[in-house]
Amino acid sequence: MPQRQEVTPQKYERIRAELGADAEMFKRTKLGQYIMDRCAHNVEQFQNELKVIDCDDAKGIRTLQNEIWKHEAFGLWLDDAIASGGAAMQNLEAMEAYDEDENNYVPPEDDGDYVSPPELPGE
Repeated sequence: MPQRQEVTPQKYERIRAELGADAEMFKRTKLGQYIMDRCAHNVEQFQNELKVIDCDDAKGIRTLQNEIWKHEAFGLWLDDAIASGGAAMQNLEAMEAYDEDENNYVPPEDDGDYVSPPELPGE
């Protein structure tokens, strides 16, 4: 089992920035567009099923809500990675500005760039 390595703040921000760039690039690829389109199509399909399901079928309603959430969450996770990567780039720029004197670096306030996924239906 490999030993844990300490990651510097700069390395951590660089990793976040790279992940954000990867997510943005993925969304632009044919595969990324196909998956996003399939997710949107499935959300529409499940929403249509939700409109006509028996209102007493709580299990069926929860199942459809969960399917909608799963398909919507994929795009949200990609968007979150992209936004986090952008914030990491800004942090890296600020860190590099203070690179000569790391003791004077003050990380920016948390502006809430992290978006936690919505709760699963029924939780």
